[in-house]
Amino acid sequence: MQDKILDAVKRVLASGHFILGTEVEAFEKEFAAYCNVDYAVGCANGTEALYLALKALGIGQGDEVITVSHTSSATICAIRMAGAIPVYVDIEERNYLMNYDRIQGSITKKTKAIIPVHLYGQMCRMSPIIIISRVYKIHIIEDCAQSVGAGNLSGHIGAYSFYPTKNLGGIGDGGCVITNNKSLAQKIRSLRQYGYKENFISEIPDGINSRLDEIQAAVLRVKLKHLDMELKRRWELATFYWEELKDTDLILPELKGTFHQYVVRHKKRDELVKAIGAQIHYPVPCHQQPAYKQDVHLPITEKICKEILSLPMRITKDEAKEVCKKIKEII
Repeated sequence: MQDKILDAVKRVLASGHFILGTEVEAFEKEFAAYCNVDYAVGCANGTEALYLALKALGIGQGDEVITVSHTSSATICAIRMAGAIPVYVDIEERNYLMNYDRIQGSITKKTKAIIPVHLYGQMCRMSPIIIISRVYKIHIIEDCAQSVGAGNLSGHIGAYSFYPTKNLGGIGDGGCVITNNKSLAQKIRSLRQYGYKENFISEIPDGINSRLDEIQAAVLRVKLKHLDMELKRRWELATFYWEELKDTDLILPELKGTFHQYVVRHKKRDELVKAIGAQIHYPVPCHQQPAYKQDVHLPITEKICKEILSLPMRITKDEAKEVCKKIKEII
């Protein structure tokens, strides 16, 4: 694949066209087809994909957006960038995803949207969230930054990240918004470039510079062709971890989704992190971080963030065997 990526980069360099050209147009069509939607709009990164989705739906100053605290702070950053207020609900302990039973109690007259976060490559249960959105006439923006290939769009808009560590990652930053609504897609295309409808004439307020560049689009076109192979590799590694660790007292994830991360839980989390060089996604929930602190109590979120760790996913099976061996020595 490396040779194909180099060829794609050379193709862009030879073209002399580096921003919003034929590579971006082609990638948008190919990614929309992969996601089984009508429209995809490339942008600069996943955070701005969420921002563009919010602004395209008319969400702004003083509006409330229901989401989870157990997520990358990028989710909350995008809400605040739009001028809206994040309203946190707790998660389910079995999968660390939005607990839909907590949504209705958080809805007010100011609620304009729900952002379910499909975390670690696992999909939220969307059916009850869709019912709530219809009853209360609330928009759904799916944070799909970690869930490419995990399932189809259920809400009004989905936002993706192509950060290099993602299952579909570029060689720099990148993002995309998907939708089946033509008018929303057109508005997002305008918002990603200063609110232009014609060059140098801004007609829609709150537009920004969030353009996917041609080199990233060309690289993503190559990687998209290999995405299913990458997801298969991750599934096989997740299955290996399951077989090796199912008889320990480590709490393992269900064998479902696409495993952007393989997140487990244990009381000896910190000892395990040091032993195997694991990461923690995420150690401090957003509602307890200085920038986005709120006086709310989310018992499941606060409990699991002290126990979770992500086992390595970019390793060989032999390396995974060594990881499992070290884990068993500790627990």
